[in-house]
Amino acid sequence: MNIPELLIALHINTLHVLKLIANKNKLSLQQVLCIYSIPLDGITQTDLADSLSIKISTLSRNLNKLEDHNIIIKQCVKDDNRFFKIFLTDYGLRLFNDILSNLQNYTQNLHLDSESDDIQSIADSLLHLNWHILKNKTKHV
Repeated sequence: MNIPELLIALHINTLHVLKLIANKNKLSLQQVLCIYSIPLDGITQTDLADSLSIKISTLSRNLNKLEDHNIIIKQCVKDDNRFFKIFLTDYGLRLFNDILSNLQNYTQNLHLDSESDDIQSIADSLLHLNWHILKNKTKHV
């Protein structure tokens, strides 16, 4: 397989794991991605939509459901009431930590080569790849 095929396969397999985590928490995959993508100091709705590469209308529906379940709160941006900043509630933070814990458990159960150098090499490669993808995110295909 070449790198594009590997990227697609990795994406599909990662989505599968996230879907299992979503089902466990009675959430949609998009809602899990929203929860995971909200930093502790909050994020504007526009920035979150850009980060997730989805339309604001799609994000709004998911955020409304998360707000209804007391997972997030929306606050108007002080300088411009047209924009909302999204924050995780205490319950949302617990879900965020549960998502991370589930991902950690999943990766530990992959039984990667137990040599810490090998695991670190994989982590370094993924970090490097992710950095290059982010750096080139705004470039057109």
